[in-house]
Amino acid sequence: MSTNGTPGAADGMPDLEAFSKMSAELYRQWEESVSGWWDQVVESPAFLDGASKSMGGLAGLRAQYEQQMDDNLSRMHLPSKGDITRLARIANLLERRMLDMDDRILELKDSLAERDARAARIEAELVQARIEAAEARIEQRTRLDALQARLDALEAAPKPKPRRRSTSRRTTKKAEAQPEADAT
Repeated sequence: MSTNGTPGAADGMPDLEAFSKMSAELYRQWEESVSGWWDQVVESPAFLDGASKSMGGLAGLRAQYEQQMDDNLSRMHLPSKGDITRLARIANLLERRMLDMDDRILELKDSLAERDARAARIEAELVQARIEAAEARIEQRTRLDALQARLDALEAAPKPKPRRRSTSRRTTKKAEAQPEADAT
């Protein structure tokens, strides 16, 4: 107790703890009463009927407002909500098509790069084969030149004189051949 005899006040200062408890109790009672009242209101068929009619009326007013706005916008040659929605759908479809085309272009680029790499490999192989064929022809030409040089050297070299055979052989052969001829 306080010095002046009032409960909860000490030296002219209010008791904060008691005030806090009283506020909490007051709030709890208010919440219970409002919650009970709302439960009764929400469960009431009259309230539900009125709320549904009100929501239906608001929806009708909203539709009427949107229709009037669309009419006013079309008179002013401005796009309506429906026009903008339709344009958004068209833009979405065009975006999808562009992305598909972009994907196809990337696939084509990849296949062209692959084809170009394959063609470069084939061309390199062909060039290598031509180089090898040219080297083989050069090698054959050098061999032919070497053979030609040998032939030229052989033709230019003095020819050895043919050996004469001894005449004795010839005469003996002739002599042998004559008696046979005489016998016939």
